[in-house]
Amino acid sequence: MEKGIAKKLTTAKEEGELWISGKSTEKRELPRLDLSKDYNRTIILRIESADKSKSIKSFANNIGLEGLCFETRHEFDEKEKINVRLFFFGDNVPMMRMQAKVIWSKIDTPVNRYGISFTSQEEKDKTNLSRYIESKILK
Repeated sequence: MEKGIAKKLTTAKEEGELWISGKSTEKRELPRLDLSKDYNRTIILRIESADKSKSIKSFANNIGLEGLCFETRHEFDEKEKINVRLFFFGDNVPMMRMQAKVIWSKIDTPVNRYGISFTSQEEKDKTNLSRYIESKILK
């Protein structure tokens, strides 16, 4: 099998199972990497929106090549366009700037959860993100 086609799933429910493109029960086309707030798997976000006067800081819960999930006390509208900067804490990965849009939300008190899809990113950022995800999934 080609490198990168089969990967271990990162969701707790399917821990250790293989994800195979087009044959997995996962709805996403590409797998997501679950993140934590420790030194080894942490991505800090700075989110900017035309509707917000200040940038918002948050941690990413998980990330894939096409988007990510994060939590915040602030509210965003679905389909809202945002600018995101990703800082890879504890890793030698350069900061990335991407444009994205909110594609889903789960509003809870006191924290809201959002899923965003990357709409514009540089090719070098795609390559660096792919390397980061693959290196963490294979560990």
